[in-house]
Amino acid sequence: MNNFNSHAPVASSASSFNKPVECGRILVIDDDFWIKSVVIEMLNQQGFQVEGADDGEAGWEALSAGNFDLLITDQDMPRLCGLDLLRRMRAAQLDLPAILISGCVPWDADDLGKLFTPGAIMEKPFSFPKLLKNVQNLLIEAKQPRETARVRQTIFDSDHLVAARYLGVGV
Repeated sequence: MNNFNSHAPVASSASSFNKPVECGRILVIDDDFWIKSVVIEMLNQQGFQVEGADDGEAGWEALSAGNFDLLITDQDMPRLCGLDLLRRMRAAQLDLPAILISGCVPWDADDLGKLFTPGAIMEKPFSFPKLLKNVQNLLIEAKQPRETARVRQTIFDSDHLVAARYLGVGV
């Protein structure tokens, strides 16, 4: 797994976007060094914590070892393609949102929609503003269920505490 700090030129319009409320950890997997480097650099400039991997197997290792909020992956890569990586993730109950960015999207794959729920599919060439919008939307959507679950747990705990005090049970 590699971190990349590319010195590639970055479009100035990217800095005009709103910074993410809570910067997520993103894993970018692409065997094309330049595409991966530019995506990593542009997302870093937006305040995200971004790591990169060179192929699907290296990406799987990073996902297994790290705690990521979002995956961005290419389809055609050595050792493990993007869809097979997603199949492996979903089989392991890893419901991480994912964005597939590919020059040859396998639209005929029977499980394409299921694999990218939650997620998005973008064809190359892609625009950074559209990628950033997808990233922000998916991170917001992913955070909402966690926040809802946290609030429900807090309410449950509070109700349990109130009921225990009312009943005089081990508080």
